[in-house]
Amino acid sequence: MSLDINSYKRRLAEMESQRDTWSAHCQEIVDYILPFRQDIVSPESAPKGAKKMGQIYDSTATHALLLFAAGMASRMANASIPWFKIRTEFEELEDNKEVKIWLEQLERLYNFVFNKSNFYTADHEAYIDSGSFGQSIIYIGEHPRWRVYFDCLNVGECFIACNQYGQIDTLYRRFEMSVKAVAEKFGDNVSPRVTQYLEANKYDQPIMIVHAVEPRQDREPGKKDRQNMPWKSIYFEFDGNHLLGEGGYKEFPYVVSRYFVASGELYGRGPGMVALPHVKELQQKRRDILKAGQKKLSPPLLLPNDGFMGQPIRLTPSGINFINSDGNLQDKIGVFPVAQDLNYEEGDMEATRQSIGRIFFNDLMILAQDKEVTATEFIQVAQEKMQMLGPFLGRLQSERYNPIFDRVFNLLWQAGEIPQPPEVLIRAGGELKIDYISPLAKAQKVSESQGIMQTAGFVGQMAAINPGVLDVIDWDESIRHVAENAGMPQKLIRSADDVAQIREAKQKQMQQEQMIQSVIAGSKTLPALAKGPEPGSPMEGINQALQQGAGNA
Repeated sequence: MSLDINSYKRRLAEMESQRDTWSAHCQEIVDYILPFRQDIVSPESAPKGAKKMGQIYDSTATHALLLFAAGMASRMANASIPWFKIRTEFEELEDNKEVKIWLEQLERLYNFVFNKSNFYTADHEAYIDSGSFGQSIIYIGEHPRWRVYFDCLNVGECFIACNQYGQIDTLYRRFEMSVKAVAEKFGDNVSPRVTQYLEANKYDQPIMIVHAVEPRQDREPGKKDRQNMPWKSIYFEFDGNHLLGEGGYKEFPYVVSRYFVASGELYGRGPGMVALPHVKELQQKRRDILKAGQKKLSPPLLLPNDGFMGQPIRLTPSGINFINSDGNLQDKIGVFPVAQDLNYEEGDMEATRQSIGRIFFNDLMILAQDKEVTATEFIQVAQEKMQMLGPFLGRLQSERYNPIFDRVFNLLWQAGEIPQPPEVLIRAGGELKIDYISPLAKAQKVSESQGIMQTAGFVGQMAAINPGVLDVIDWDESIRHVAENAGMPQKLIRSADDVAQIREAKQKQMQQEQMIQSVIAGSKTLPALAKGPEPGSPMEGINQALQQGAGNA
């Protein structure tokens, strides 16, 4: 069945119109905060390499954004420190030797792929987009050597839609590719127009391409070819409606993570939007001070005009104005009055700079970049910021990192890179769990543990009045939860079975010690009973009477 390309173009137009307001908002962020990022409103029409700093007179916001991205990347997913741990859903399998070995192999494989591919570069770029636009998009594709590659896309190229559960399941991307790149990717499926460019050696001519990925509605579940996968994939040339390729994916290949989503909205909002009014204010004040400085250095001049007036006043630096001097200037050159104190707004500007820094969590991110600060010290300080940053970290794990782990696992499995799981794990079923153990993730978990520790302290006080309250809390599970949140390695936490065996051994040892003490006490009593009564004591008289009675009998 032939595809109706126009239907895809109509939906693309609808998705674009729904994003217009958000696009205009993001374009201002590009203009005032992130000038080196590709334009949002018309990314394909922006000239490459053009000067884009025309509206920026103070780079505080740009620096604050880059510091936010660097701090998040270094303390959330850093190649130099362990930041994730793979576990199973079943605690009883945690101590199984075969399962442990397989999970360790899987962790090493993930780390190898992340380090050899461009994952950490794309992840850092995604934090720049999340901090500015409140949304980032990463495409995860197949690589012939490393099996996986990551591409952080310009959010201005991508248009999204979600399902009934609020999950992003549709993405249309309109972007440019060179003629050479189109020919390499699609081979003989290119259009006659691209073929003409190739024959004319115009390899760098840009071609507008659309990639549409959405759930497949006409799928035959029994078939496993690309035309029957859960997600449909369509490539076509936008200008000529030429179909370049149709395929599919087993899982959604785009990872769309949002910083914050307002109720009823689809696209994200980020710190850059919050800081934008402060940034505009700072740029205007800085611009005014620069103008005032120019006027102070080269003030407008006043010259006598012998009574001729009427021309407009020139207030630009070194501007010349002719006035009726009434003889006051006496053929001398006068100076137009200008502001002399150029620091009149410096206090307000510094307060604005600090506000922008706080919006981007710069105090926390500066600490994150300090190599002398240990992970424990960072976690203690980060706990204070978790109330503001915590919701973003939770969404980050569910919308970015969890889908990345799922997509990479499936690509590696299809390539035959993942070893066969142990039979006991296959029989148990279930899914793998990703525990995030980066400093920021630990800080979030430690803040969650504070409630447990506060409750434990309160119960300890109440136990002095009523010891029965100790039975209300499952102390074993509480301690395990706090230890895991603090990042204690699993191998250092004893299993429930081990703890039960240790307690049983201690109980038997106590019973044995009690029996030994009883025997010792008994051995001290028996000799005293075997010893005869003391001479002249009442007991001796009773003993003699008993002996005489026995003799008469």
